[in-house]
Amino acid sequence: MNIDVIKPATVLSSLLKSMNEGQEDITGIITSGIDYRLDNCLILAAESIRNISDAKLYSSYNKFTEWMETEFGFVPVIDEENKTVTFTQHSDKNTATKTVFWTRIGQENSVKSDVLTLNYRY
Repeated sequence: MNIDVIKPATVLSSLLKSMNEGQEDITGIITSGIDYRLDNCLILAAESIRNISDAKLYSSYNKFTEWMETEFGFVPVIDEENKTVTFTQHSDKNTATKTVFWTRIGQENSVKSDVLTLNYRY
């Protein structure tokens, strides 16, 4: 039995691409070597385990960010100049001043949940 799985960095890249109208000019980075759980983490849709075809992963940037902070203590640092979003661990929530609601660069539109069709195999 094959189960489709995906790495968090791939989900991040897909969400950023979706938020940026299909453009791939925003780079998503998840700092490695800090938390072995995250370094070895794989995500899958529940339908994949049940062997349901065309499984989809439902997520949004906000949900992804919330999960990363809750589970691993990682927060996004957004560098608009270099068009990067880097998730890294913070030791004090007060120092995470760059944790902001992500919108398309230079815009203030709210981001709605995205449906990602991901057919990656690890």
